[in-house]
Amino acid sequence: MQKKLKIFYTQECFRNEKHQAGRFRQFTQLGVEIINSKEDFSKELQKLANDLISLERTDIKLNSDVTRGLDYYKDGKGFEITCEALGSSKQLCGGGEYDSGIGFAIGID
Repeated sequence: MQKKLKIFYTQECFRNEKHQAGRFRQFTQLGVEIINSKEDFSKELQKLANDLISLERTDIKLNSDVTRGLDYYKDGKGFEITCEALGSSKQLCGGGEYDSGIGFAIGID
């Protein structure tokens, strides 16, 4: 039996593709993951992500059931936190459940 592991990290990341307006080629990312858990931590992680972002913003929206288009999320489903005031670059955070765990990431630039 594998032990449950809770981790967080910050890391410099680089986009390989041509970046979109409002998105940097180099950025810093904060990630939170829970690996090998038999428990459902989706609500707790969504609340943590929402709390981290709402420290600075009041105009955010949590959507807890979105199709993210990333094949590693179970059934392609995950969650996003968005801010309409940011226009086309409105996503602040994204995450979801995958085969060995659950997690989210926030760009902190």
